Amino acid sequence: MVGEKDKVGFISGSAELLVETNKYMWHVWGEDMEGKSFKVTGKNLGNGDEKTLVDSELEGPNNKADAHTPSNMTFPSEGDWELEVFADGEQLQTLVIQASHE
Repeated sequence: MVGEKDKVGFISGSAELLVETNKYMWHVWGEDMEGKSFKVTGKNLGNGDEKTLVDSELEGPNNKADAHTPSNMTFPSEGDWELEVFADGEQLQTLVIQASHE
């Protein structure tokens, strides 16, 4: 899992985070998370590309997390990405990941 256990993180369908569209399962811990809006924004730290990567609603418990949501994310460029994760407009976490072509 990429992220912080017992806070927020995601499981990727592959070992690498690819620039091409890929499936990711987000997991969120916290009380009363089910049904809240969920948003992930990203910024490429090298070239400044910005994108909303996920905009959905949290579903019920999954894999010992209090809530989850499946998603498809597409990173528009390679490099280090800073992801800001929000539930109902409140920032939960900032993650830095690397996206590549392979």
